[in-house]
Amino acid sequence: MTGRANRGRTGTLTGWTNKARSRKLSLPSGNPSGPAAVPTRPGSRLLAPDFHEFGKSGGEFGHEEALRLVANSTDAPITVENLRGSLVADGVVLVKYTSEHAGRRANRTSLWRRVADGHWQIFHHQGTPAAG
Repeated sequence: MTGRANRGRTGTLTGWTNKARSRKLSLPSGNPSGPAAVPTRPGSRLLAPDFHEFGKSGGEFGHEEALRLVANSTDAPITVENLRGSLVADGVVLVKYTSEHAGRRANRTSLWRRVADGHWQIFHHQGTPAAG
């Protein structure tokens, strides 16, 4: 199954359908070499307690480091293209997209888990510099 994320004003994933769709949007500020898929406020409900990231920079980040990096970020918004999602298990979605920031592009994947009705948390993220 494939799906499409509906992003609410707070940046939460609000639902999934069975149809894949790509779109372009601007996400809240984030550190392009660190956690780009989480909102810019500390203590975010979007970041799972067991969150882990392999960043575009090659570094690894856990929950606390990700929150710290995002809270201290002053970067401009990151543009996201070709956003798409696939249901990989009941309540688990793989989200793939390409980001662009300051002329640099990265391919990104995130794993999201449904933790309550209508509420999703990201528990794994990876960013890799895009070719070209």
